[in-house]
Amino acid sequence: MTSLLRWRHVARQEFVSGLRKPAYWILFGVLALLAWGFSTGSVTISTGESIAGGARPHVTSVFNQSMIQVTAILGIGAWFLTIVAGMIMPREAELQVEEVLGSTPLTPGEYVWGKFAGALGVFFAGWILFLCVSVGFNHVVAPGGNADHIGPFVVWNYFFPTLLFAVPQVLFFAGAPFFLGAWTRRAIVVFAFPVVVLLLTMTLLAFWSPSWLDPSVNRALMLADPSGFRWLNETFLKVDRGVEFYNTAPLRPDAGFLLSRVVFALAGLAAVAAARRSVARRMRAGTSAPSFRLLRRRTWLEKGASGNGHPSAAPAAAQPSAVPAAAASTVTAARGLADLGMTSRPPRFWRTVGVVGGSEVRELLVRPGMY
Repeated sequence: MTSLLRWRHVARQEFVSGLRKPAYWILFGVLALLAWGFSTGSVTISTGESIAGGARPHVTSVFNQSMIQVTAILGIGAWFLTIVAGMIMPREAELQVEEVLGSTPLTPGEYVWGKFAGALGVFFAGWILFLCVSVGFNHVVAPGGNADHIGPFVVWNYFFPTLLFAVPQVLFFAGAPFFLGAWTRRAIVVFAFPVVVLLLTMTLLAFWSPSWLDPSVNRALMLADPSGFRWLNETFLKVDRGVEFYNTAPLRPDAGFLLSRVVFALAGLAAVAAARRSVARRMRAGTSAPSFRLLRRRTWLEKGASGNGHPSAAPAAAQPSAVPAAAASTVTAARGLADLGMTSRPPRFWRTVGVVGGSEVRELLVRPGMY
């Protein structure tokens, strides 16, 4: 098999495996319900003085579809991307896949990029299905009693927001957690990423816009917002331009905003490249420990070898032996186990409870579900 065929095989396996995960179907179910709500006018997104998805502007216009897709990816899709893409490498670590990867023809690049492409392919397949469902609800089911907020069918109104807003977000929100999972192999670190990014985006980058804010600072926040919500709202929606404009005018992004979208997309791909280097480094070192040293759990042997542990924890080869090896083996063979005088007693109840409880607390503290 060529390198491309091996990569395609890994991607196909991850794609098929992803189709069996309930998270994707839950995401599609939520998106389908949102599409139905927007088509009937039951679901709206308020933005300053305008209403996206409301009864006056057409929900099928490029502006409303942009707002719908921005909100769907930021508020819903980011979590599912983190769960599915970010948890690939920690799951592979639990299955000890990297330990046997060196005995296969797969290279770290084929393995990592194949896994990422498969997970990304499942998400985009669900997203395209969501767009098709939206078209069906808006132009097949809704016409008639709800024609006042349903405009003519223009396929570009659905796919242009995907290219401009959804694709950069998806690459960023999938690539960064994927790297964190490959680098640390800790679920809690993976899940911390969307929490931090979404809190920062929703409290500062996207919605914080006081009247005294300097225009240059406002422009910088537009470009730093990974969702693109702030640019769309501040440029077109904050000041109502009239229903006719939102229903018929094209959406033209400026050069700076386009560059910021490219930067976020490349940042996600660069994170995957960094994940490949992390996996390759572990394979060369012959260890399955996380690349992030603070997350490693060193054994007593490693502590003794580094001089940080108790002197008795040093390797046996580093300590002088008082008895020659041949004599020691002869003495050991001559004695039975009973002569060693070893005894054991069952641990007491409270000591057992303390050991088990302490271990459980330590595990819960690194579980993302707690947070």
